[in-house]
Amino acid sequence: MSVTLEQVLLLHGYHKMIKEMLDPLRDAMRSQGVRILNAKKNTGVARYAFNYFQTMTLPKLYRPPRGTLGGGAA
Repeated sequence: MSVTLEQVLLLHGYHKMIKEMLDPLRDAMRSQGVRILNAKKNTGVARYAFNYFQTMTLPKLYRPPRGTLGGGAA
């Protein structure tokens, strides 16, 4: 989650991406990008291994997008 956040912040800082596009881009990168494919390779399911309670303890910028939670099975 921190890699995609850092990538979005770099796009904003160096390439002047408008702020309104940052959250949708971050969520798209997390739900359709390389990291979700890595999770599928590791667990057999294209979902992150966080359950609801773990997700609620994360800062909002680090939370996975809706539909990508897998219930904590790693």
